[in-house]
Parts: sequence; structure tokens; C-alpha cells
Amino acid sequence: MKILITGSSGYIGKNVYEYFNNKKYYVHRFNRNDNEKKISLQNYDKIILNFEPDIIIHLANKSHTYSFSQKDYEQSLNLAKYLINLSLKNEVKKFIFLSSIKVNGEFTVKNKKFDEKQTSNPQDLYSKSKLSIENLIEENFKKTFIKF
Repeated sequence: MKILITGSSGYIGKNVYEYFNNKKYYVHRFNRNDNEKKISLQNYDKIILNFEPDIIIHLANKSHTYSFSQKDYEQSLNLAKYLINLSLKNEVKKFIFLSSIKVNGEFTVKNKKFDEKQTSNPQDLYSKSKLSIENLIEENFKKTFIKF
């Protein structure tokens, strides 16, 4: 099983990478920095030439704790579109995207818990980018055999 993980140098990504790597899966990391087993985001096409994943786990994004600009928003969407197209081209089995609770809003009303029945209410560019990517994934995969 070939697994492509974006954002494997981040807090969550490191643990996800280690988990699958320790289970002896063939894991390829896709990060901002070039070094061993990593591919620069500026060189997307290297993935197509060298690696055809069965599963894509998309964790990469600039953290919401820092200023998230319009440029960051556009880069996030472009990477997601690229990974979606890669998934469709290579007929991946599964696409996993880590979104954010922030797509539901900054706080709950009257201390009610967020749930999947609520209307999304993103308040900043970071959460809007996450919701946009969720929508792109659903639009592109709902009529395919790719699990998401």
C-alpha cells in the first residue's frame, strides 16, 4: 500500500507519518522543504512521475495560529485541487483531509456542541479555506469510487 502524506513535518503529520512508517507501509512525504523522502511543493509534478499513491492523507496547511493571508488561502486551494486531480488520475482508493472545527464558527450558541447538522459558519480565511477544500473534495469524489 502506497500512502502519500502532505504536511508530515507538522504536529499531527509527524505522528501520522510515524504510525504508517512503523507499520512498514510505503509512505511518501510531501512537504514544503526538500530533503530525504520529501518533495517540495514547488515541484508537484515529481509526484506523478515517481509515485502513484493508493491513499492520500492531506494534512498540509499553514497553521491558523499565524496570520493567514489571501496568498495562503490561494495556495491551500491550489494544493488541494492538485491533490484531487492526482487522486482522480491515479484512481486512489481513499482521500483523507484534515479540516478544522473552525468551519463551524468560533463558538457555539448557548454552549451547544457543534455537530454535522449545523450550518457551516467560518469566520476567517483559514476556516474558509478549510470549508472550500471540503466542498471541492465532495464535489469531485461523490460520483467516484474514491472514499473520502
